[in-house]
Amino acid sequence: MNFRDPNLILVKRYRGGKCSHYQVSAVTRSEITIKDIEHGGHFSFATDQLESHIQKGLLVAVTKETLPETVFITPVGKKAKSQKTNRELEYAKVMERRYAYVRGVLDSDVPAYTQKRLVPWLATFSETIEDSNPPSWRTLAEWVSVYVKSGWQKKALKPAHGRKGNRSHYIDDEVERLLRRVVRGYSLRQIRVNYTQAHNDFLKLVETLNQSRVKQGLKPVKASSYRTTVNRFQR
Repeated sequence: MNFRDPNLILVKRYRGGKCSHYQVSAVTRSEITIKDIEHGGHFSFATDQLESHIQKGLLVAVTKETLPETVFITPVGKKAKSQKTNRELEYAKVMERRYAYVRGVLDSDVPAYTQKRLVPWLATFSETIEDSNPPSWRTLAEWVSVYVKSGWQKKALKPAHGRKGNRSHYIDDEVERLLRRVVRGYSLRQIRVNYTQAHNDFLKLVETLNQSRVKQGLKPVKASSYRTTVNRFQR
């Protein structure tokens, strides 16, 4: 079956005549993601698993032309309920970007997640998905580890402060890693922390990181605020 066909619709029928309609939203070598047209949810399946559902009749393959146009129009009431805040949308966008890299490298023939292997792969793959600010090889390796350890759950790639409901602004992954390093180091060495000194050390690390990124032709990242540093120590 051609899961890349834009006219393909998968239908799940329930007792009482109700139906849910799904459309393929993403295809990789080993996994297919379908989207609930009416409610917006996304569900990922291994390719052979999805094909099995279709063969067993759990899902029925039809085309757009066979369905009424009302299926593709979200009712006003449901749209109001399903609206997300800008912050939630931002977190979801970050999660999808991370997932693209993770699935990309898992589906590739990269033999080991080392600097030697990942740096050239990142340079090529980031151009493929038109991302001008790719992660470092260490960050990507960490994403893969988190994804695999979670049982291959995409939501594990959502920013931690997004999962916990933290209302702070999104921080770049590289900046987050450096901030955690500073907080951990000071917390282990000192009973009373000099927040100003800790933040200055953090800024120096970000500056060093940006010098390295510029040499690689990457955009510099923005350091988080002094208040963010203080908040991390006071958690």
